[in-house]
Amino acid sequence: KLMPPCSCLLPSSMAGTLPTAGELLQRSFAADATGDLAQAIELCQRAVQLGNAEAMATLGVHYLVGRGVLADACRAAGWFHKAAQVGDVMGQSNLAVLLLHGIGIEKDEASARRWAEVAAQAGDKAAQYNLAQLYSLGLGGAPDKDLARTWFSVAASQGHVEAIAALAAL
Repeated sequence: KLMPPCSCLLPSSMAGTLPTAGELLQRSFAADATGDLAQAIELCQRAVQLGNAEAMATLGVHYLVGRGVLADACRAAGWFHKAAQVGDVMGQSNLAVLLLHGIGIEKDEASARRWAEVAAQAGDKAAQYNLAQLYSLGLGGAPDKDLARTWFSVAASQGHVEAIAALAAL
């Protein structure tokens, strides 16, 4: 005879209240804000284990800048790639930048342009500006001044300062 799950091993205040990945990530942000970087990283890693894409991208940022962990551009690129593949816009945008410059990953302008476009279409104003730059300069593909202007306009409409300046210069 199977027994029902037992919550008697947990204090009654904890029974059925395991934190979600999103809650773990929010706790990670709070720990980071107070300077408890070890706790921030641990909570972020737990959120990653639960499949949280934003946590993957956040961990990538930590590795990129060396906040709470040793700086490691290769690991950062790996986390951004994982986040990007599951639809995280910050991961997509940051992966595009690393690919463009060959930081922690082999330089690949065409892939940078593709990831920037995915993030730009999802509404990321930094990616929109970066994509406009890629089109303007012909990086990762043929130059396209019309698409550059379009993406500068989209980013500018969201208040991206450099995009506003770029539009004025066209």
